[in-house]
Amino acid sequence: MRLLPWCVPVLAVLSLVVPAGVGAAFTDATTSANTLSAAASFGSYPATVTADAPYAYHRAEDAVSAAASSPAGDASGSSHPGTYTGATAGASTWWPADENTGTTAGDYSGAANQATLGSAATWATGRDGGHSALSFAGSAATGYAAGSRPAVRTSQAFTVMAWANPHNLSGNRAVLSQPGTTSSGFILKYDNTAAKWRMLLTRTDATGPTSDSASSTTAPAVDTWVHLTGVFTNAGTIQLYVNGVLEGSYSGHTSVWDATGALQAGRSWWNGGWTDAFDGRVDDVRTYRRALSAAEIRAAYGTGETTHWSFTEGTGTTAADSAGGVTANPGTLGAGASWTTGPAGFGAAVTLDGSANGSVTGTVPAARTDAPFTFAAWADPVSTAAGTVLSIDGGTGFAAALRVNAAGRWSFAATQADSAAPAVDEATGGTPAASTWTHLVGVYDGGSTLTLYVNGAQAGTAIHTLRWNGTAALRAGPFTGGVDDVRVFGRALGAAEVAALFAGTGPDVGAGTPPDPFTAGLPGALQGAQGGQTAATAIGLRGITNLYTNAAVTNPAAFTVEGWFRTRSGGALIGLQDAPTGPSASRDRVLYVDAGGRLSFGAYNGGNVVVRSPAGAVYTDGAWHYAAASLGPAGMRLYVDGALVGSSANTGAQSYTGYWRYGGSDLTGWPNRPANDVLVGTLDELAVYSAQLSDQQVAWHYHANH
Repeated sequence: MRLLPWCVPVLAVLSLVVPAGVGAAFTDATTSANTLSAAASFGSYPATVTADAPYAYHRAEDAVSAAASSPAGDASGSSHPGTYTGATAGASTWWPADENTGTTAGDYSGAANQATLGSAATWATGRDGGHSALSFAGSAATGYAAGSRPAVRTSQAFTVMAWANPHNLSGNRAVLSQPGTTSSGFILKYDNTAAKWRMLLTRTDATGPTSDSASSTTAPAVDTWVHLTGVFTNAGTIQLYVNGVLEGSYSGHTSVWDATGALQAGRSWWNGGWTDAFDGRVDDVRTYRRALSAAEIRAAYGTGETTHWSFTEGTGTTAADSAGGVTANPGTLGAGASWTTGPAGFGAAVTLDGSANGSVTGTVPAARTDAPFTFAAWADPVSTAAGTVLSIDGGTGFAAALRVNAAGRWSFAATQADSAAPAVDEATGGTPAASTWTHLVGVYDGGSTLTLYVNGAQAGTAIHTLRWNGTAALRAGPFTGGVDDVRVFGRALGAAEVAALFAGTGPDVGAGTPPDPFTAGLPGALQGAQGGQTAATAIGLRGITNLYTNAAVTNPAAFTVEGWFRTRSGGALIGLQDAPTGPSASRDRVLYVDAGGRLSFGAYNGGNVVVRSPAGAVYTDGAWHYAAASLGPAGMRLYVDGALVGSSANTGAQSYTGYWRYGGSDLTGWPNRPANDVLVGTLDELAVYSAQLSDQQVAWHYHANH
């Protein structure tokens, strides 16, 4: 509700309404001739909070920072700043789309902007082969995924990105968009007329609006994964990156407006209707409220590498996996495997004796063999005898393998079925030279073609359409000779990337840098018109770290904690811990969203004393809520959205020195513990007081937002 000038006295009167269960806040002495006196104005939220002398007040107004840690400012006037224990330059929405079931895709940015799937949207194999993706069947009305709110401001700098795999390019196909009233503010799409990818921004929210765009130079291909990134720099420049490379740029987009509709995947809004239905798969959607640099976009694209055994150990029986993929995949050396020297400049390698135990075996397959993938390895055969350099097997035989075949040729082969004698599709080229290191790469495009590269050059191709997925762990061997630098990618590398891999110059980035631990600059909780609060920001957390107040405090016997939160999963809001980060031996005075979506407030006084909000009210709804909790002479008191919802007569808590932590307290031992102690959600206006606030003060704080 926005305050109009004539409303102010009325709101001032309403602000004095006494919450249920509290003694009268005023008497007849405060009235005159049955007229209630009123203040001339109602204080803004920050003014109302600071008037009650908080010990620390973190407003989350801090600037975006890519540093490993950065300060969290203190607005209390008491000089108690905090620390963000990670970079704050993260995504404003992030849909990994790994659920593979249900009708929602979770948002792991902290913005609580989950996607809801339309009735014709479903799940399919993702771009890394081991996880799922959103799948759309070309229906703008029902084949989409829609967020609950806008992800970016299209009138300011922003970045949007996603992996896309189009199955049909017969019309315009929108990967991502954000609508206004009549048309979309931006559309990341395939343009059928130009047969190019395009990042398009409109100049006005109107029917048939004039638009500006940047287009790709690479022609899109069906059934092929591609990473698309659209950037608006807020200096009039639109950029389009394809697979981490800048392919199009337009300068002159100066007529800007803010599209305030919810983020969309799989369709766009144009002339008052849904259109540009995507037919295919979309994965790993990310948006940022800033213009990412070329280096950041290249890192986000990554290589899709899922396993990398460099064999640099030179000793022991374990080969570490340095890929940094979603699942670590170390290799174990069998009895027939030992250490040797690899190609020049590579250090150690393994040598295999050709026996059944002459192998290195991982813990997971590393890729799906019925989807795009790439095998790469150096091999040094003792002879031209048949052997397997690298494979993923099924229950009966191999699904895909880099090998020396029975004819004594280098081969990249895939079988058509998991059976005793399956048909084999095989790309061959070149004869192995004994005691000579050779670089081998096998690429499957996921649709029809196997390609073998030898020493960086294409050596042969084969058609492979009857595909299936091998589920056994990745294995090097059985083979007679040396093997080194084994790498697996959950996508099809291009010819230039294979050449760079052979030359040792790339791909050289990890498997897609995830969004940073925090996201600064998210829309704040404060919605009132006073004091410019509409410009206030909040901080998003993605469930891996916390922030804390730098100064330690000793045994706060009376205190109040408060803040605004938005989440869909639960986690710690505020707590006192004996360590600023990580696990804590002493963890008390905790306020958290529990496993049932209720608010819980706990204090330890010889045993856990917990006050919970009533059953039935769930706060994991993605909406802003105000929470406060206090301990002191009035006992323990828990508030939600300004109202007292629970209390206890307990006045004691554990005695120790600790740090106030926000978003990531250790909840070990506390009842109804959420699945993740660290919040995946948004926090704003976090305050701690060295006294127990009254019910009336808490109510004033909440209502000051309106």
